[in-house]
Amino acid sequence: MPLVTFDMGPEIDVEQRDAIAAATQRAIVRSIDAPAGDLFQKIHQHSAGELKADPNWGGVDRESVLFIDILMVRSMYNDDQIRGMCEAIAEALVAVGVRQDDIFISIHANGGSDWYAGA
Repeated sequence: MPLVTFDMGPEIDVEQRDAIAAATQRAIVRSIDAPAGDLFQKIHQHSAGELKADPNWGGVDRESVLFIDILMVRSMYNDDQIRGMCEAIAEALVAVGVRQDDIFISIHANGGSDWYAGA
């Protein structure tokens, strides 16, 4: 049950925003075999100038950063699965029109006892 938070700029319209969210979910389901119904996303759209990122850090040509933070239970996935998930998300986002250089994914992990989901 990864919890995905998106932070994006104002240039992304509603249609593109929804395509980004859907593509990310499909990539997560496909890459780590998450149940399709495990959809937990927060989308934050920021005003111009509220997102800051070095345009060339990591050897890329960043124009409009899309931050994606994923919180997940660490013991459920190994490093290869997490790396594969990030690659699958990047591929899926490129397919819906996001520039690969603009994608910035960070993973945060904790334990199963750190979650409460209403049950």
